[in-house]
Amino acid sequence: MGEDRERYERQGEWAKASELYQRALDIDPLAEEIYRRLMIGQKETGERTDALTTYQRCRQQLDAALGVRPSAETERLYKSLLS
Repeated sequence: MGEDRERYERQGEWAKASELYQRALDIDPLAEEIYRRLMIGQKETGERTDALTTYQRCRQQLDAALGVRPSAETERLYKSLLS
């Protein structure tokens, strides 16, 4: 998946990359980096509302399973989506 994802991102094929991220999150719903990459892909394709929803899903998953909040990096990305 990593090589395909990187290739899709380099080529600006964010919709294809996002499909891979969605599948990866189905397998590992605690993969915070994947949530960030998906949020970026959604932002790049103009799906800002979806990116905000993805952040909420990430936050809920991390809290429910681990009792933690998203990392500072994820929070920065979320705040950039709000502005």
